[in-house]
Amino acid sequence: MDQADIRIRQHVQRQFELLRRPEGDKLRALADLFSGLNYRVLPDLPPPIANADWSDAAREVISDEAPFGPAIIAEAGGGTLPLDRDFGESAQPGFKIIYVPVRKGETRAARLRLTDERLIVDQLMREESHPEALFVFSDPEQQYWHFINVRRVSQAEAERRGLPQRRLLRRIAVGPEDKLGTAIRRFAQIALPPDMADAATAQQIQERHDHAFNVERLTDQFFGGFKQEFFNLEEALLAQVDDRQWAHDYALRLLSRLMFVYFIQRKRWINDDPDFMANYWKLYQETTGGDGTFFERWLKPLFFKAFQDPGTASEILKLDYIPEPIRSALRNAPYLNGGLFARLRLDREHDGAFSIEDRCFSDLLRAPDDVAQGPGFLESYNFTISEDSPLDQEVAVDPEMIGRVYESLVNISEPGSDTAQDRNKQREAGIFYTPRTEIDLMCRLSLSDYLRNRLGEKHRDCIYQFTFAIEPEEKREADVGVSAQDLWPDIAELLEHVTVVDPACGSGSFLVGMMSILADLRRRADDYVGGNPTVYGLNRQIIRNSLYGVDVMDWACHVAELRLWLQLMIHTDPQPGELQGPRPLLPNLSLKIRQGDSLVEELGGVNLAHLKADADISDSTKSKLRNLRADKQRFYDAEDQAPEREDALRDRERNLFLTICREKAEKLQQEIKVIDAELNRSVRTLMGKEPALTGPDRRRQESRCSALTLQAERLEQVRRAIGAQEKLPFIWDLAFVEIFSGDDQGFDIVVGNPPYVRQEKIADPQIKREQSREERSRYKSKLQRSVYAAFPGYFTPVSGRNVTLGLRSDLYVYFYFHALSLLNSRGAFCFVTSNSWLDVGYGKELQEFLARQVPIHMILDNQVKRSFANADVNTVIALFGAPRKEKDVCLDHTARFVMAQVPFEQMLHPVLMIEIDEAEERTQMHEYRVFPRTQRELLEAGMEMEEAKRAAGSLIKIGTYGGAKWGGKY
Repeated sequence: MDQADIRIRQHVQRQFELLRRPEGDKLRALADLFSGLNYRVLPDLPPPIANADWSDAAREVISDEAPFGPAIIAEAGGGTLPLDRDFGESAQPGFKIIYVPVRKGETRAARLRLTDERLIVDQLMREESHPEALFVFSDPEQQYWHFINVRRVSQAEAERRGLPQRRLLRRIAVGPEDKLGTAIRRFAQIALPPDMADAATAQQIQERHDHAFNVERLTDQFFGGFKQEFFNLEEALLAQVDDRQWAHDYALRLLSRLMFVYFIQRKRWINDDPDFMANYWKLYQETTGGDGTFFERWLKPLFFKAFQDPGTASEILKLDYIPEPIRSALRNAPYLNGGLFARLRLDREHDGAFSIEDRCFSDLLRAPDDVAQGPGFLESYNFTISEDSPLDQEVAVDPEMIGRVYESLVNISEPGSDTAQDRNKQREAGIFYTPRTEIDLMCRLSLSDYLRNRLGEKHRDCIYQFTFAIEPEEKREADVGVSAQDLWPDIAELLEHVTVVDPACGSGSFLVGMMSILADLRRRADDYVGGNPTVYGLNRQIIRNSLYGVDVMDWACHVAELRLWLQLMIHTDPQPGELQGPRPLLPNLSLKIRQGDSLVEELGGVNLAHLKADADISDSTKSKLRNLRADKQRFYDAEDQAPEREDALRDRERNLFLTICREKAEKLQQEIKVIDAELNRSVRTLMGKEPALTGPDRRRQESRCSALTLQAERLEQVRRAIGAQEKLPFIWDLAFVEIFSGDDQGFDIVVGNPPYVRQEKIADPQIKREQSREERSRYKSKLQRSVYAAFPGYFTPVSGRNVTLGLRSDLYVYFYFHALSLLNSRGAFCFVTSNSWLDVGYGKELQEFLARQVPIHMILDNQVKRSFANADVNTVIALFGAPRKEKDVCLDHTARFVMAQVPFEQMLHPVLMIEIDEAEERTQMHEYRVFPRTQRELLEAGMEMEEAKRAAGSLIKIGTYGGAKWGGKY
C-alpha cells in the first residue's frame, strides 16, 4: 500500500469516526468525507429534493426530526461544471451522492429499516433523474448510517414488457457498534483520481462503486484470511498432538465458536458490550501481563460455563482471577443450548495434552486501536446477524459465512494447499454451497406448488403473484388479489402447518431461506386474519411447526442449528435478567435437525425404511402420536430441561414406532387369513370338490398373499432388530414418527441440494477412514436396496415389471428417489443437482421412473450463469409433484424444460412463472426458452422396441427404456 492509499484510508476513518459520534456537525463530516475522495460538494447547504409528488408511503419514511431533508450533497463526473449551478440540471448529469434522513426503527438492532430505504430508492430511481448515485441514509440523530449502492437487476427488455423493476441494494453500515475496517477499505476504492473526478462519465463512476460494494469479493477476502488463521491454528495443534484429523476438527470448532461470539456480541448480550471479545482479550493482557493462560483460564470458562444453564454459569463467580465486573457479566451471559458450546468428545479427546499460545489469539482478537500491530483478523471485519436476501445485501460478514467456512474447509487439511487442491477435496465430499438466489427461487417455487396442490389450479396466477412478490408495491397488489379471491383464511392455515425438510441440509441454507420467505408470507396473511405475533414469536413458530433437516455430518447439524438461532436473535431484545433465566434463550433443535444417513436405514442387514403407518391405526396409538407431537413441541420450547428429557422422548419415539409396526403386522395377518380362507374355499361340481377361485383371479390373490406375507415377515425382522439395539441409526419413520403416521403421511415440501459425489467415489459417509473397494461396493448395494424398499410397487417382482437400478449412478440420483418417497400425496419437490442425469446412461432409470410415476412440472437450466462456480458441473433445478402409486398415471402430464437466458435474479417474477406454465409449444422470450413435452412423449422417445412390438402398435409403446437426451434435446 503506497502513501496515497494510506492517507485516503486515514481520511475515511477520521470522517467515519465523526459521523458516528453522538454530537457534532454531521453534514459537514459527510461533505468532507466525499470532498476528500475528490467528489464536488457545495460550500453551503444544498437545496432539498422536491418530494411533493412522492407516494404517501415514501414521504412518511422521511424523518421530520432531522435538521435537513433529502438532498444531493455531492457529485462527480459529467464534465467540469460551475459550483453555483443547481445539482442535477446538467445536460450530462454526473454521479450523485444523495442524503436522506429517515425515521427511526423500532429496535436497537434495526435503527435503520431496509424497507424504508428501498421505498426512497425506488421513488428516486423511478423518476429516472438519479440513475447513477450513492444513497446515504441516517437515523434522525445522525449517528447510524447506511451507504447504499444500487444495482439494477431487471433489464430494459423486461421493463418494456411491463415486468416490475428489480434493484439489488448493497449497503455498508457505519454506526457506534460497527467495526470500520471493511468500510474504510471499500470507501478507499471509490476515491477518484483527479483526472477522473470531472471527466469520467457517471456510468464509469457507478462501475467503480459497484466494484467496491461487491459482497462476493468480501466473502473471498474473509475466507482467504480465515483459511490462513485456520491452518496456523491447525499446525500449532498438530505440533503437540500427532492426530491430524483431530487437529483439523478442533481448529475449525474453536474458530467457529469465536465467530459465533462475534455475532451475539452485536446484540450486547455479554456485558452490554458490542466489542466484548476484543475488550476481554485486552483485560486478560492487562490483568496477567499475557502469561499464556488465555485459552485455559479465560476462553474455556466463557465457552463451557458462561453460556450454560444458570447452575453451571454460577461457577464463574468462583474464578476470582477474572476481575469484576466482567466476572458477573459472564455469569449473566445468555443461556444457550445446543452442540457448539457443549464439551464434546472433540474437547475431551486430547484434553491436557495441548495448549494454545496467546499469539494465536492476538492474531484474531487485537482491537483496532492497537497502534503497534493493527487489528486482529476477526476485528478487521464488520459482523451482522442479519442474513442477506437476493435483493438486499450488507457488505459485512453474516451468519452464512459460518456455513461457507465449514462446507469449504471440513475436508481440507493441508496447509498451503492451493485453490485447485481445495476444490478437488471439496468435490470428493460433494459439498458445494448453494447461492442465495437459487435458494430463494426454489423455496418460492415449492411453496407455490404446495399452495396450488391444495387451493386448486384456478388460483394459480394469484398464488404466483403472492409467493413471488418481493418489492413492497408488488406485495400490496398481490395481497389485494388474495383478498378478492377470499383466500386469506385458507392460505394462513396452510402456511401455519406446512412441513418442509431438507434431507441433506448441510449448514441449513435452505432452512434459513424457507424460514425467511415463510415469515414474510405469514406476516402478510396475519395482517388480514389477525393473530399478529411478534416477529420473534412468528419465526419461532415457523421453526417449531414447519422446518426439519437431516445431515450425515454432525458438524453440519450444529451449524444449521446456529444459523436458525441467529435468525431468531435478530428480532429479540430480552432484558438482562432474562438472558440467564430458567429456560434457555433459544429453542431446542436437536429433535428438528437430526444427524444420520438419509439414504441407508439398515440394522443388522434389515432395512428399516418406509414402514409408514396406515391411517387407520388404533385410537390409542393416535392418542400417543398426538401426545408425542405436543411433548416434542414443549421440548423445542424448552419448557422441560431435565437432562433425561431428550433421551426420554427418543425412547417414546422408539416405543411408538414398535407399536405401529406391531399393529401393522397384526392387520397384515388378518388380511392374509382372509385371503387364505378364500384360496382354500372349495365348491362341489360334477367332478367333485374344486377350488372356488381359479384362473387369473386365483393367481392375483396368491400374488397378493405372498406380498403381504413378505411385508409381515419384514415387520417382524424390524421389530427384533430395533428391540435388540440400544443405539439405533437414523430412521426417518422413527425420528419423525409424527410426520409419517396418521392421515397425511409425509412432508409437504422436500427441498435441497444433495451432495455431488461421482459413482466411483461413493462410500459410507459415516466411516471416516479410507474405504476398500469391497466396502464401497457393499454401501452402493445398500443404496440400491434402499431405493427398492422406497418403491416396492415399481421395482420388485411383485410389480410385474423387471426394473432394476444400476450401480453406476452418482449419489444425487439416490437422493432423488428417497426425497420423492418422503412426500405426502400432495407434496412438492425441488432439488438443484447436476444435470448429467438428463443425458448420461445412468440417468435412464430415473428418467423412466419420473416419466411414468411423477408429475414433472419444470426442469430449469441457466445458460448465462453457473450456480456453482467452484464445481466442474452444470446444474438444473427440478420441480416435481409427489410420485403416484398408480402405474403410468403421469403420462399425459406436460413437463416443461426451461432454459433461463438471464441470471436467476431476473427470473424471480410471477409473470414469468405464469407464462412458462401456460406455454403449450416451444416459446422463446428474452428471459427464457421453454420446451413443453408430455411425459408420454418423453417415455416413448427413449423406448427401445422390438420390430414386432413396434408394428403391432399400442397406446403406450412397449419395450425397454434405453434413455433419451432430455438435456440435449430440450
